[in-house]
Amino acid sequence: MQKYCDLIKDLLPLYADEVCSEESRKMVAAHIGECLECRTMLGKMNKQLAVNVDNDIQTLKRIKKRIWIERIVIGLIVAGTLLTAGWLCAFHIFNTDQTMDYEKYNLAENVYAEEDAQGNVWLVKKGLAIESWIMDFNIRDKNGLHTGEDGFNMDEKTGIMVTLRERRANNFVVFHIDSDSRFCQERTLMLEADSVLTELYYYDDTTDTEYLLWKKGE
Repeated sequence: MQKYCDLIKDLLPLYADEVCSEESRKMVAAHIGECLECRTMLGKMNKQLAVNVDNDIQTLKRIKKRIWIERIVIGLIVAGTLLTAGWLCAFHIFNTDQTMDYEKYNLAENVYAEEDAQGNVWLVKKGLAIESWIMDFNIRDKNGLHTGEDGFNMDEKTGIMVTLRERRANNFVVFHIDSDSRFCQERTLMLEADSVLTELYYYDDTTDTEYLLWKKGE
């Protein structure tokens, strides 16, 4: 009897999963109807199978929920990164400057010097030159050296140099202004009549080129 029970116990997992042959199924069914031990073992298998199925379902739900949360977190991180990169790019564009292109803004005609009756020298900007954000100034000595350069001699300074700068955002938007309009001019006092400086230049620091705007006595 024990050997027969051992045979049935080997078949019980197949019987519980309903994958054994029809002949084996009948043999197991007949045996467990008479053997309490084998019937009890089958009952435990069925219970364990049900528990495993429930556990698998719960595990699947947890996995799906975790994947869903991870996707949301990753999406938020990517969106945050893109927003930060966009903000930094915009900040760089709108808050940094560059030298105005001499040809692009026709500075040869739109930036010049005027001397008034008192001998004061004014820098006049018109047209697109008005779009300059700031003006940089530098001093030039008689040897053509600039402030900060090796050999520059402040005691032999002769002129002042002006460089117009624009926001980098102007690379994307250029305002078209009527350069002939008398309402579109800006005048800045550069040299008073009693100044020791005798020259005024426009300096393009991207090409290291000086453009003489005014020279005393000429």
